[in-house]
Amino acid sequence: MRAAKNGGKKAKDYQESAGTARARSYVQLEHLVSREEEILLPEENNPDARFTMCLEVHIDALIMHAFDQKTMEQVLSKQMGILQEREPKVPRTCLERATLRNADGKICILPVAFKKSIISGATGLESTSGMNLRSKMFVTGHSIPITYETQSNRVDMVRVGQFPNKVADVRFRPQFDGVTAHLVIRYPGKIPAQTMVDLVNRGGQYGVGEWRPEKGGSFGAYRVVGVVSDIKEISRIMSEQSVRVPPLTIPDWALDHEISTVLAAKIMSGDYSEEEEGCRPATKEELEAHLGRPATKEELAEFFREVTA
Repeated sequence: MRAAKNGGKKAKDYQESAGTARARSYVQLEHLVSREEEILLPEENNPDARFTMCLEVHIDALIMHAFDQKTMEQVLSKQMGILQEREPKVPRTCLERATLRNADGKICILPVAFKKSIISGATGLESTSGMNLRSKMFVTGHSIPITYETQSNRVDMVRVGQFPNKVADVRFRPQFDGVTAHLVIRYPGKIPAQTMVDLVNRGGQYGVGEWRPEKGGSFGAYRVVGVVSDIKEISRIMSEQSVRVPPLTIPDWALDHEISTVLAAKIMSGDYSEEEEGCRPATKEELEAHLGRPATKEELAEFFREVTA
């Protein structure tokens, strides 16, 4: 009889604690998102609602290599058959050109870099199937300024050119350690707030910047370390992120020359870069040395697609 009473008491305590936990989760949800239309609890599940969430993320180490105006003009002249004298490299100048800055001069990351990593992390998950995050989830702003603890100047030996005729060269790039950034994310109301945080953390495993995990590197991985719930602070962050990065422009001398339409599309979409060219492995042996094990058939297939691209 006593055991039955104890069992009933434990069941009652469990129900009360479960109810408290549910109430607490709703409070966290209200603090997690800012109100644009209304705060919706999960059971209401209004697919037309839009939530805005502001997350603080941390990156242990970030390598940056901006595709700047001068580099774009060099690529254009080469593809148009216009010979130009190759200028000697000055490390300080190379490092400054590799640093992405917005119009206010602040070092930043493009929002699309974070969105791409989140989309990559969500690909194939059952919990996001049918949600079409690519067109319904946005990392807002034109630039995401970063703060960092230390900056170092990297010099990496690289191989450039077409496989198998790659030649040795050097790259000077800035590395930022202890990076903090804020992501203002708009997402569909049918995604629970905690699920959205999990998706951002999953995207962090793919990373941003040069030699990120998605490209076989070990830099640029990020994780969520906090949530900004104060509306005034969110507004300040959004205002700071509304500053644009100066766009690349086609110079006047190139307007009347022929250029590959494929290359032009890559340049104007921002997809053309020398990203990770010097950091990623250039041979099968280097790939397996980087992995620390024999490469699988799928890894070799992907590797040879990249080096012959």
